[in-house]
Amino acid sequence: MVDKEFSSKHADGMTAFTKVLQSSTADYVNAPESWNAASPKVANVARLSGGKAAEVPEVLALYEFPLAAEQSSATWLGGGKDGGAAKALAATAEFLKEQKKVPAVLPDYSVAINASFVEAAK
Repeated sequence: MVDKEFSSKHADGMTAFTKVLQSSTADYVNAPESWNAASPKVANVARLSGGKAAEVPEVLALYEFPLAAEQSSATWLGGGKDGGAAKALAATAEFLKEQKKVPAVLPDYSVAINASFVEAAK
């Protein structure tokens, strides 16, 4: 998540950052066995998260890490109003409205989603 103004002023940096994230994600997706308790990658995750290296591989295995092509698809960030992220935001807004936490919902939450950086990382 990033502020629209920041991302537009720093589009090159956002694209580079997204490509680095994509590289790490692909490294894990393509060879999860290399992310073991003795690996430097897992040591970094443990250090940054405050966890124990021995527990990191087990925890990572609980998650799904879609690559850029899938992230940019309608399942996630693409697809406009009917995309997965837009639908999730709409459902959250509906819930918050029912809870009287927000006064109204928008007709389309895809305006808050920018898949261009992940598109560039494919």
